[in-house]
Amino acid sequence: MIQGTIKKQKIIAWFAQDIPINTGPERLHGLSELIMEIGMNDGAVIVESTNIEPLTITNEMDLPKKLKGKKINELAYQDTIRKFIQEKIKQERNPFWSIRY
Repeated sequence: MIQGTIKKQKIIAWFAQDIPINTGPERLHGLSELIMEIGMNDGAVIVESTNIEPLTITNEMDLPKKLKGKKINELAYQDTIRKFIQEKIKQERNPFWSIRY
């Protein structure tokens, strides 16, 4: 167990010492071990890992035989990239930032 604060909220993390992976639930990381559970503000919010499965990676990639696409100009390309980046930033925001405990 380790204690710390994020945005002046008390965070307690329980971690597995025998799993040397730097990650955890709710995108919390920073320890040299796997974070299994976090508690915020004296147990007001508890997030725990309920299932851990090994990731299998295959070297083969199934691509369609014929790739379809359309030609676009530079302005349309820049607009597509801008929209993609804005969407990714929105997806990466921590949902707890907007919640008052």
